[in-house]
Amino acid sequence: MRASVAAGQLGYQRSTPTRRPRLLVVGGRIPGSTAELYVLTEEDDVAADLGQLRTALLAGWVLVVLLAAGVGHTLARRTLEPVGRASRAARALTEGLLATRLPVRGRDEFSVWAATFNEMAEALEAKIAALSAAQARERRFTADVAHELRTPVTALVAAASLLREHLDQLPDDARPAARLLVGDVVRLRRLVEDLMEISRLDAGREQVAITPVDALPLLRAAVTARGWSQRVRVTGDPVTLRTDPRRLERVLANLVANAIEHGGGEIRATVVRVGPLVAFEVTDQGPGIPAEHLPRVFDRFHQVDPSRAGPGSGLGLAIAREHAILLGGALTVRSGPGVDTCFRLELPLDGAA
Repeated sequence: MRASVAAGQLGYQRSTPTRRPRLLVVGGRIPGSTAELYVLTEEDDVAADLGQLRTALLAGWVLVVLLAAGVGHTLARRTLEPVGRASRAARALTEGLLATRLPVRGRDEFSVWAATFNEMAEALEAKIAALSAAQARERRFTADVAHELRTPVTALVAAASLLREHLDQLPDDARPAARLLVGDVVRLRRLVEDLMEISRLDAGREQVAITPVDALPLLRAAVTARGWSQRVRVTGDPVTLRTDPRRLERVLANLVANAIEHGGGEIRATVVRVGPLVAFEVTDQGPGIPAEHLPRVFDRFHQVDPSRAGPGSGLGLAIAREHAILLGGALTVRSGPGVDTCFRLELPLDGAA
């Protein structure tokens, strides 16, 4: 080491590992002089100092991490809390709690967002209230019209029945008009009856009487009683379920009548058991229902034919759906242009309405 220092280099050397205390000798020539400087240091002291420095750095690092985590958590909580409130408020709106509002604090972006959300909620509440009032007025109007028409229509039906019995006694040129009049009176009676039924369903006055029902015989009886046996082929499995037989017959009759009036070809009515459900299907081979009409096929007074030249009133499928809901079931349709139309009613076996 002394030779290295004499040559102008910086040198160092440790003592032997067995020596205690262990020494570190560092030597070098002083710049601008021929003098040499050697420094002797105990390595144990250096190791202790380095250990203390390591401990201090580690403790400082842990403290900085904890402080950063605390600051980050506080900032994130303050930042995300308005987002959480907005999410809960939006969920409350979707559940029908239209009076939900967000607190507006300060003038930051979240306050502007909360104010905008409150304006949207107020507009939505006002719109839904207006729609509910309009729907209530529509239902009252339907009930009032049906009630007011019932008495004169009853008189018209009696007169039309009398006229139909004496058609043969009328002049030849008057018979077509008389038949047309009788047919229109019958159609008007059906419309008034449907209006009365839909108004009772809207008022919630309909009661469900659950009893054991043999599905296949009930379907056959509904078809036979209305004189449709020649046009409708009834098949299926013998299944017994608990439901309201009057309402079930009403739904099935409406579905079959719709297939006869608006469908074509062979009409099939089937009953199958699907696990805990009973499925009734009414299928016809008519022209099918265009895709744009499928979402509205169960709406009141909706008809695929815009001229409304068909024999129906546009209430049969709507009434069928309301009865299906009361029975705890689901009524769906599958169709398309040039494709068989299939209405499917699914009911629970145990009558859980």
